[in-house]
Amino acid sequence: MKMYKLMTLFLLVSVIFACSDWLEVDPKFRIKEEKIFNSEDGFKEALLGVYDKMAQADLYGEKLTTGFVDILGQRYATASSSYKYRYAGSYNYTANEVVAQIDSIWNKMYNAIANCNNVLDQIDSKKELFTGNNYDLIKGELLALRAYMHFDLLRLFGPVDMEDSRKCLRYYDHFTLEVLPPFLTAGQFAQKVLGDVQAAEACLAKDPILERNPRERDNADSFWSYRFNRLNYYAVRALYARIQIYLGETGEARRAALEVIQAANEKRGDEAVFPWVTYGEANDMLNPDRIFHKEVVFGMYVSSLTTWTNSLFQNTVTQDILMPHKDRLAELFPNVTDYRARWFGNVPSRSDRVVIKYLDPAETNKFLFEKVMPMIRLSEMYLIAAECANSPVDGIENYINQIQVNRGLLKLNGTEDLAAVLSLLYAQEFYAEGQLFYFYKRKKMTSIRDGNSKNLLTMKLENYVLPLPDDELKYTNEGELD
Repeated sequence: MKMYKLMTLFLLVSVIFACSDWLEVDPKFRIKEEKIFNSEDGFKEALLGVYDKMAQADLYGEKLTTGFVDILGQRYATASSSYKYRYAGSYNYTANEVVAQIDSIWNKMYNAIANCNNVLDQIDSKKELFTGNNYDLIKGELLALRAYMHFDLLRLFGPVDMEDSRKCLRYYDHFTLEVLPPFLTAGQFAQKVLGDVQAAEACLAKDPILERNPRERDNADSFWSYRFNRLNYYAVRALYARIQIYLGETGEARRAALEVIQAANEKRGDEAVFPWVTYGEANDMLNPDRIFHKEVVFGMYVSSLTTWTNSLFQNTVTQDILMPHKDRLAELFPNVTDYRARWFGNVPSRSDRVVIKYLDPAETNKFLFEKVMPMIRLSEMYLIAAECANSPVDGIENYINQIQVNRGLLKLNGTEDLAAVLSLLYAQEFYAEGQLFYFYKRKKMTSIRDGNSKNLLTMKLENYVLPLPDDELKYTNEGELD
């Protein structure tokens, strides 16, 4: 992979420019890694550097959450827009701007994976540098991050049918500039992902989150504060559930989801580990918690989130902002009592509404929910448990209705079509978080909600598979993808 090789030559130079005090680069840009990996603090900074790479606008700061991937999920009306995502909304993957968007996701994701691998390749030989459980905890997070990123590459570029025998992607489990790993089938690739998740879980067996509120500061070592902001033990179990449901392994998915649900209700001090948002928190007039942060199992801090989401949803040039179709929004959120209705606000002089989910509160730099992008939230575990329940009635009564009542809505009666309920809830729960497209793909849905009208859109299965970038194909040997 040409781009992987080129980017990794400059690997840690671009991790965090603010951390240049622990980087030293000679005139040929060769990084003296011994300056980074000669202390526990260096490894801590390197781990934070991977999160920083993932939080870029080309990845989870925008494209994989509020932007490109949500466009693919038909969140917004793009047909008459001059906006940068208008061709993505029609699945025109050959349009120049879409090619550039796909390339940027691919390149930045593999760059972040390269950062992750470089640290992992160093950590085992430096085990003596670490105190307490820090070696296992840092290694566990790195393994989990590598799995998280690879899995999203599979959901974007992999086939609709996970049993497809054709090779599709490379799994990078080492930092390499020379010998590239082989292409794997989707099933083989998924097993690599699961291997990293299971190894991460073992390393995180003594995660502080198992004994402490995930939204508390660690006074002994501030590095382990606010565990919900990183891939903690429960987030790894939730990721495992997400992967297993994608693979159709409902028993494993249910088991992991129920483990997270049970843990969410355990008390740490005065509150549960992941309590449901309250009416007061969600509807506070000055400082509403619109992301329901106490329910967030893993939320990534994105320092420029306000700037990037304002450019998507708050631009003064209205034809250049992303707006949900008003009839579609009315269908998804018909009840004014729904806490999620507070995610949308009016456009001046228009009847349209835009996403305000990530606006800063009136009092800034005060709340843990500021500048946080939800990556895995508790309600997803309830949806997985419902889908894998013993019966549709069990799924609705024991899991779906927990979501309903904690969104300010009435319980369902249990006779509803569970598949339709799940489709509606995935459309409601993860707005501007990038998960709906993956649900449609997993379900192989050929008819989805149209972003440009209140009608249904016929979806071709091939539209669920992003094309590999030209650079990847150009430097792929004949027969490697057979």
